[in-house]
Amino acid sequence: MKNKPSYMDYSKTIYEALKDKIDLNNTPLIIEPGNAISAPCVDYLFSIIDVKKTDNEIICTSDGSRIDTDPLFHKENYDYQIYGSCEQQTEKQIITGATCMEQDILTVLENQKILNTGDRILFKSQGAYTMTLSPNFINLQTNVYKKQDNGYFSVRKKWTVNEWVQNNFWE
Repeated sequence: MKNKPSYMDYSKTIYEALKDKIDLNNTPLIIEPGNAISAPCVDYLFSIIDVKKTDNEIICTSDGSRIDTDPLFHKENYDYQIYGSCEQQTEKQIITGATCMEQDILTVLENQKILNTGDRILFKSQGAYTMTLSPNFINLQTNVYKKQDNGYFSVRKKWTVNEWVQNNFWE
């Protein structure tokens, strides 16, 4: 977002509001930055794992979930980039998540490239705030990579059933 406040802007505003009311030298202040500051740090990349074409619509199921981008289901638009091999376009494609929830619709693409299994969509500035909140129901913890000048490196490997079991059951 253009002209959004920085972390320093938040800190200065809080300082000004509190400096004459409490002893700031003896009062710990914990600031939770929230989505406005953390969102630009992460992009959310997911793959299309199935495509169903009916007489009326095209439904593309992904390995992602709206829970990872918008857990309150309020967001209407995303800044995205499609990584697909087909240049032909179609009027409408519904991109769904892999959960069993009817409202797990990531987005509806209009007049975009036709998606096929294996194609990917990158939602820019999404997932940082919800990355740690994702439940291990249907989709386990996903891969997380950090981008550096010389490429990407893994900071969290995608969980398999083995990781889930070792972290949830004991002998």
